[in-house]
Amino acid sequence: NNLSGEIPSSFSSLRALSYLDLGWNNLNGPISALFGNLTEVIQIFLDNNNFTGQIPSSLLSLKDLNVIDLSYNKFQGSILMSLGNLTKVTNIMLQHNNFTGYIPSSLSHLKDLNLVDLSYNKFEGSIPVSFGNLTKVTTIMLQYNNFTSHIPSSLSNLKDLTFIDFSHNNFGGFGGKISFLTNLTKLIEVDLSYNQLTSQMCEFQPNNSLQYLRVENNRLYGSIPNSISNLVNLIEINLSSNDLSGIVELDKSTNLAELETLDVSNNSRLLGIKSNSNYTFLQKLDLSSCNITEFPNFLKSSKLLKKLELSNNRISSQIPEWTFEVLENLLFLDLHANRLSGEIPSMICNASYLEILDISNNNLSGKGDRAYQPKTQAKKKLMPRGLILCYGLMCALRYCWK
Repeated sequence: NNLSGEIPSSFSSLRALSYLDLGWNNLNGPISALFGNLTEVIQIFLDNNNFTGQIPSSLLSLKDLNVIDLSYNKFQGSILMSLGNLTKVTNIMLQHNNFTGYIPSSLSHLKDLNLVDLSYNKFEGSIPVSFGNLTKVTTIMLQYNNFTSHIPSSLSNLKDLTFIDFSHNNFGGFGGKISFLTNLTKLIEVDLSYNQLTSQMCEFQPNNSLQYLRVENNRLYGSIPNSISNLVNLIEINLSSNDLSGIVELDKSTNLAELETLDVSNNSRLLGIKSNSNYTFLQKLDLSSCNITEFPNFLKSSKLLKKLELSNNRISSQIPEWTFEVLENLLFLDLHANRLSGEIPSMICNASYLEILDISNNNLSGKGDRAYQPKTQAKKKLMPRGLILCYGLMCALRYCWK
């Protein structure tokens, strides 16, 4: 709808109202304290409006309420301890507001809570240890706040947990390993990226559920555990921009048949990658800044690959002839800042979907004598980094080399 203005106080006289949905309008102003008169209401949806002010304490006295959605508004202030009075609530959605302060410990009284979304606010402090009492919760979304301190190990009690997003906060270490993930066998998606986590990677138990694991941009250290191969349905792994070390033993990860995205880039203490496995469904691979010394042969089986980043490594060989023959679906190829030598394979003309190619800062030579004929009309992009450019890829390749 396109309702505007404030909610009239006369709404409070609808004593028998059980369901209220005013979402997706242009309503504004504060919520009246008279909302507390709606004693029969079970579900309230005020999402996607322009409401302001604080949540009135009277709203949190509606003991039969099981769903409250105040998301995508301009609410502010802290959440009152009286939130714990909503003992029948299953879903709390407060995301995309301007709430501040701490998560009240009384939230742990909500034994039937299934989903809590506090993301995109200005909350701070720590996650209460008592969160571990929310044994029915399946989804916790806390991303884009100012949370600090440790993530409590008590979260390992939440056996039904399927979705966690704690990204873009200031969470610190675990005092050991990321142990709370170990026994949560129903997890589908975990995002702990962009925090200050100082920890080793945990060992993973067999898990047929986990599909997305994102822990990039933290301070994780140590080796990547071989037990990651227990996560047989993984679609995406992002471990980039940490302090991981050792060799990435992809040979130990032959069970990851569904893997589409692998990113271990910007781990300067890694010593390379080892694999003879097949990754048939792989579409995005980023191994830049990983001390790789040779072109990964396992890519011969990755015919669906669209994005390949191997920049800032120590690859000193030629570009293999099979690269552009096998990887004919590539859209993005970045090989800059290596030690590549020799001529560019003539098979580059097979990569007819290629939009971005960066081979600068290498020791390549030769003159391409065939024009690149793209299959798409997408505008090809200039990637100038250093002395070697290949602008547009529309030109004859002989104009591309230094």
